[in-house]
Amino acid sequence: MEKFREKVTSAAAALCTALLLSVAPGTAEARDNFSLEFQETTDQNANWQNGVQYIDVIGVNSVVRIINIQDEFPDDQSTFRVFVLSGESQTVEFGPDSVWIEHADEERLEMVTYEDLQGRLRRDVGRRSAIAAIGNAFSAMGANGQRTGDISFNGMSNQGQAFHGSGTISYYDQNLARQQQQNVANQSAAIAASLQTRQLRGDAALTAMLRQHTVQHGEIVGGTVAFDAPRWLGRLDEDERITIVVRFGAEEHRIVARVSEIR
Repeated sequence: MEKFREKVTSAAAALCTALLLSVAPGTAEARDNFSLEFQETTDQNANWQNGVQYIDVIGVNSVVRIINIQDEFPDDQSTFRVFVLSGESQTVEFGPDSVWIEHADEERLEMVTYEDLQGRLRRDVGRRSAIAAIGNAFSAMGANGQRTGDISFNGMSNQGQAFHGSGTISYYDQNLARQQQQNVANQSAAIAASLQTRQLRGDAALTAMLRQHTVQHGEIVGGTVAFDAPRWLGRLDEDERITIVVRFGAEEHRIVARVSEIR
């Protein structure tokens, strides 16, 4: 039974350590992440501001600006920002489904919606919280202050017969129990803080996302758009390009860009 407790305690410690590392800031699960480099054309001029590239596209009834900037998302998507100034006389519906990426014969790469990422964040934090609760429960069970040791004995019986042997003893150590319980409390607090940080970072990122809007004449709308990078994106040759399409009303703005993997 004692060996079983030791195994459970060790497993719980490993579980909680792994969880703590996986939810620490900046250690999201590895995902291919890409940056864009806009390619200028005769009617599209790329510019730089504070080390960030952006490009403006002027249409008949709308002006689009795309900014190459990486926002930190909880699920580690690739991102850029899109803003539109409406010159349409009628209202126009505009949202993440109005933005996509095209390349040759590949399927159209859609942007991830706010609702999708919100659901992913909720499930991720819930899953990690459940794992943490299990790990903390096992750790608390192992914080019992029990010590074990080997003993040997020999002697002489009243009848003058010699005897000897060995065995294992288990005993309670109050100081060890106090130390173990403090370690469990510290571990639990650290994981709770990391989970809270992950939740707050995720909420902040989602707040900046482009959502569905009914856009009035003269209004500017926009925000961050995010996409899960498919494998083919990482296999592009140096001279291959993708096209970012922004549809606003009846207009489609097409921006050519080179992609580069940043992690």
